[in-house]
Amino acid sequence: MWGTYRSLLGRDGVPALLVAGFLARSAIATYPIGLLMLVGSGYGSLAVAGVASGVYGAAAVVAGPVAGRWYDLAGPARLLPLAAAAQLTAVLLLAFCADAVLPVPVLLAASAALGLVVPQAGVLLRARWAALLRGSDDLPTALFLEGAVDEATFVLGPLLLAGLGGLLGPAVAFGVAGVVTSIGVLLLARLPWDARERRAGGTAPRGRGRLGAGFVAVCAAFVTVGAVFGCVQVGVFAATRDAGAPGAAGPVLAAFSVASLVAGLVAGAATRRAAAASNAIGATGSGGVVVRRYRRVLVLLAAGMLVPALWPVHPVLLAVLLIVAACAASPAVAAGYAVTERLVPPARLVEGLGYAGAALSLGLAAGTAVAGLVADVAGGRGVFALGSAMGALGVLAFAAPAALRRHSAVDEPLTRAGARDTA
Repeated sequence: MWGTYRSLLGRDGVPALLVAGFLARSAIATYPIGLLMLVGSGYGSLAVAGVASGVYGAAAVVAGPVAGRWYDLAGPARLLPLAAAAQLTAVLLLAFCADAVLPVPVLLAASAALGLVVPQAGVLLRARWAALLRGSDDLPTALFLEGAVDEATFVLGPLLLAGLGGLLGPAVAFGVAGVVTSIGVLLLARLPWDARERRAGGTAPRGRGRLGAGFVAVCAAFVTVGAVFGCVQVGVFAATRDAGAPGAAGPVLAAFSVASLVAGLVAGAATRRAAAASNAIGATGSGGVVVRRYRRVLVLLAAGMLVPALWPVHPVLLAVLLIVAACAASPAVAAGYAVTERLVPPARLVEGLGYAGAALSLGLAAGTAVAGLVADVAGGRGVFALGSAMGALGVLAFAAPAALRRHSAVDEPLTRAGARDTA
């Protein structure tokens, strides 16, 4: 496995991409929790903090596809410095609003402003990987690596933010998160984007194409995957509360993230080996491999959520029972983005990835909200059962389009499928 990643890390530009990406994506992992800390401390109300965090998340979901379209048109290198400045300004403004305890509508407006301008780091990073490795069987492996780095950010980011908030206060911690994010975005802007992304002018490229049924199926599945992740978070809090150990929720979720990180790395290496085997017998690449793998991890995710729903458990046993779902979490996201990259016309890549990311975030927000209601009625087990049902819906959504069924039967590059579906 490690040989696969050593080869990938040895490519020109990859180390710089990983460093810039780790810093730039810190907003995704720290801003929602930072908002809870910041607003909860300033206003003394978790209800207001939750609304502010929800407004931020909703604005980010709306802005994602729009920002992706602009990045496709004008090029990331030109727009990212502006995005870095805008998001840092919004962070400082929001910190001031919360610290000064301005009226709640003003606070919510500042939260929405931050969501609208926060850089779409995850989408841009995956687009950069696609540009760097276009036509290579290493691309799916790179996207699995990207998912593992994502998990590492979600493990380390909140811990560092909470520690810094305890030492210097939540406003300073939130501002530092904004500075770190801006540094990462500026480093990302300095990377050598491909010719289409660097070109001057804002005119739409020719042959942009349309997004077909296969792409819609991936987005629908991403909504359900996000809902499952929301159920994991709420379900762990509810289950540990039911067991009389609410403080165990953090360690259980950390164990889930670590298992997901490792599973993502293993799955990335396995995908590369499967693609190489396909080439050795005369197949044409990793397209069908990725489609089949995505279906399998969706099934595994649904089954893994059902396991802790069957009986009440001690927190330690809960962490063990969630390993099955954890081993499908990062691979589900990475494989979904890999399929998206093959179904979206190249001229709309960032926009398409933006829609996929928005679908994931939408599912997370909706799943968290519904899971909270279920937790009050049915406890942690009911929430995990809901997560399993959401995972099953994802399997059904992704299994529907005939184009995807064709390309799981043979190892045909999905770029060709995208050309047919978008003709």
